[in-house]
Amino acid sequence: MSRELHAEGGNPAYPPFQWCGDEEALELYALGRLSPEMEEQFDEHLLVCHACQDRLEQTDSDIATMREMLAQRQPAAGGLQWWKHLIPSFTPRPVWAGALALFALAAILVPQLPLFQPAPVDVALSVVRGTELNASAPGGAPLRLRIDLTELPAHDRYRVEVVKAAGGVVLSSEAARQDDHLLASCEGMAGGSYWVRLYAPGTGGQLLREFGLTVR
Repeated sequence: MSRELHAEGGNPAYPPFQWCGDEEALELYALGRLSPEMEEQFDEHLLVCHACQDRLEQTDSDIATMREMLAQRQPAAGGLQWWKHLIPSFTPRPVWAGALALFALAAILVPQLPLFQPAPVDVALSVVRGTELNASAPGGAPLRLRIDLTELPAHDRYRVEVVKAAGGVVLSSEAARQDDHLLASCEGMAGGSYWVRLYAPGTGGQLLREFGLTVR
């Protein structure tokens, strides 16, 4: 190697990052033979250098292979296991290996995180002089239906149903009364015509109101 490396107890002979790609330096690092100062600099370098990460992985693999070969040639049980002194035990460097583990964990978890959900669009379903007014809403956006309960029989809860004009139930749920209205949440819907129906609570409850809803 063109530059001198100091083993544990000495100081590095050159400034950080100049050993990038240096096979002998990587081998000493893998064997834990570098000084603490130089090992720390190597840790920092390996966090950002993928080429050295790959070389270190290969170096670790080569050392493990040699240890396995020497183990197969060891003397009979009880004999002197001289080969253990040739290649010291080593462990993966904690800093860069830990960082890679975090990156891998993030790659697994991020796709499973819930995607950003836009705020629901408020849609007022009102009654004017006893007539239910049609309403409109943007397609694909979550909706919060605000249904007018003026002059209706007082119940603690009501059943809300959203159906396509061509048939097919989109939403069927119960919602609690809030003064003179109730709020019902609905997932985003495709463009088209829908009916929002309000029933008295319970299965088979009386139809109280029906609003037209156009999704654009």
